[in-house]
Amino acid sequence: MNRPNLIHKIARGILFFFFSASILFHISVLSGLVPYSIVWGGRVHDPESMVLLETLSLVLNSIFLIILLGEANLIRLPIPMVGIRGLLWIMVLIFSLNTVGNIYSENVTEQIVFTPVTIIIALCCLVLASGKRHTV
Repeated sequence: MNRPNLIHKIARGILFFFFSASILFHISVLSGLVPYSIVWGGRVHDPESMVLLETLSLVLNSIFLIILLGEANLIRLPIPMVGIRGLLWIMVLIFSLNTVGNIYSENVTEQIVFTPVTIIIALCCLVLASGKRHTV
């Protein structure tokens, strides 16, 4: 396996792990297993807002996972690869901005735990967005 294939494969694996873990995490927040005070910058103060925002998180993470599956050629999407690459660039932007939000979070757990996670996700998306498409 050549180096670009290996780097892309590692980036995909990391993203599969984080998006899957994120989906499970947000389900845990919605179910009350994890307090919602540690998400959304510590700014969610009522259950109704939490349900709305956590549902949004679940939908977005599911979309990110589907994009990743399409990029890896594991599912066929009705989008050309150039469109998938464009979506990956949007993900780079989203997770870069999310990193800034985590840095300025009112919750220390979010700062310490999720800032490095979103940096890693942004970098892995950058690897996939900027490189030639390689299948798994």
